[in-house]
Amino acid sequence: MFWQGDIDAVIDVVRQNSFEFYGAPRQDDEGRSATIRDPDDNPLFFINMQKYKNTGFSRAHRDANAAAGQA
Repeated sequence: MFWQGDIDAVIDVVRQNSFEFYGAPRQDDEGRSATIRDPDDNPLFFINMQKYKNTGFSRAHRDANAAAGQA
């Protein structure tokens, strides 16, 4: 389970790399979440509660790494 990441960035990475979602990404009054299936068929949970500051994986971090040639 990963907390406070950029769920949109996680969704982009999942789609670009042909991973599978366990279910559709969700959003409600508490925040957003996405659950993906890893290559061993284990669920990976990504959750961002709106009331907490976004301190995890972010689109800006991903874009900066891509510009630098890193994954």
